[in-house]
Amino acid sequence: MVNGHEVEMAVKVEKMYDLAYDKVVEMLQKNVVVLRVIDDQLLVFENMTRKELLEILEENGGI
Repeated sequence: MVNGHEVEMAVKVEKMYDLAYDKVVEMLQKNVVVLRVIDDQLLVFENMTRKELLEILEENGGI
């Protein structure tokens, strides 16, 4: 048997999930250029340093 509290909690959890999903989609869309540059670098060199990653983020406006 489902009570009102369980339904209320399920609704809250679903709302949190939806908000998190929307935020992730927005972040990926904003950073698509950065992700492509990182992808290209990794295909060539197979790894990168923290410094290289930060440079890519800075040069391409990543968040």
